[in-house]
Amino acid sequence: PYVRLDFPLTPGAVELADLTRYRGLRFEARGEGVFRLLAATYGSRAGDSFASPFSASGEWRKIKIPFTALQRSSAGAAWNPRAVRAFVFEISAPPGAAAWLELDNLALY
Repeated sequence: PYVRLDFPLTPGAVELADLTRYRGLRFEARGEGVFRLLAATYGSRAGDSFASPFSASGEWRKIKIPFTALQRSSAGAAWNPRAVRAFVFEISAPPGAAAWLELDNLALY
């Protein structure tokens, strides 16, 4: 199983959002699988988004991901808080396995 859930920061995630006054994203989560938070940014290609893994279990858990934890595989790629279009939650699991994720109370901090 593999799925992504997009949370656009502007209508249609077309315009860029300015996140300079924020340090990260916080939310509550529970689930089973392998999870990543990705930031869809101007200039990033599919498969090379700023991303950070996070874990969840069957119990609700508060999670804070600072923007400094978001990394790209491209060398020299710098985080630009004025070039973000959306936050994307990615869920994956091995073939034949089940995966699920519940989210609540998403907020910038």
